[in-house]
Amino acid sequence: MQKNIPNKESLKVEIIGEHEGSFNSVITKLCNLENIEKVDEKTSGSVSFLVDITEYAIPLGNLIDAEEEIKKMETEIKYYEGFLESVKKKLGNDKFVSNAKTEVVEAERKKLTDAQSKIVSLKDSIEALKK
Repeated sequence: MQKNIPNKESLKVEIIGEHEGSFNSVITKLCNLENIEKVDEKTSGSVSFLVDITEYAIPLGNLIDAEEEIKKMETEIKYYEGFLESVKKKLGNDKFVSNAKTEVVEAERKKLTDAQSKIVSLKDSIEALKK
C-alpha cells in the first residue's frame, strides 16, 4: 500500500541472507505473493527492507514511479543519518558510557548498527531503481 501498488498485483519476494522459511506458504497466501525465493543478489529495480540482518527485496519493475521512490528514500536516508549522528554523540560521551547501565549502552550500539544497515539498504535500493 505504501508504494500504491494495487492489491490484486501478485509480487515476488527475494531473500538475501538467512531465512528459516517454515511460514513461507502462509506468507505467500496472506500477502498475495507469486513466490518467495532465496537469492544471492536482488533483482535490479527492487525495493528492499531489513529484518535483523536478513534483506528482503521486492522486484517492482514498472509498478512504481522510480523518481518518487528515490526521493522518499533520500529523505529517509537523511533522517537515519541524523539519528546515527545523535547515537554516535551519545556513545562518544564517556560520561554516558561509564555511568549508563550495560543494557542501555548495548541498546544504543544496536541502534547504531541498525541505522547503518538501513542506510546501506536504502542506498542499495536507490542504486537498483536507477538501473
